[in-house]
Amino acid sequence: MTDKKLAHSRQPLRLVLCSLLVILVLYLSTCSLISNSRARSFDEVTIGEELNAVLTKLGSPSKIEMPGELFARYASKQCSAPCIKRLWYENHLALDIEAWSVEFDANDVVVNKTHWSSP
Repeated sequence: MTDKKLAHSRQPLRLVLCSLLVILVLYLSTCSLISNSRARSFDEVTIGEELNAVLTKLGSPSKIEMPGELFARYASKQCSAPCIKRLWYENHLALDIEAWSVEFDANDVVVNKTHWSSP
């Protein structure tokens, strides 16, 4: 096989490898963007804040954990008194290794918040 034919036969492989690299960079960039954006909004949430204010800052949660439930993807125990409801916000691109939770009491006031991440 001549050098010209060999170089031509490698072009599809180069294209595939370059495409995979671009996809990987876009995926990692988007995951990081989501994480940083969510972290900034989460940092604005304060203990004592009302549910509507949290929803305005963070948007709709990925999951609402109610009494008797456990969202075991991240937590190992249910929220406990005074918590009666925990809202979960996941970074879905992080493949279940990053989430934020906000816990509320019976008056829909924030009593705790946590950033969950796995190494």
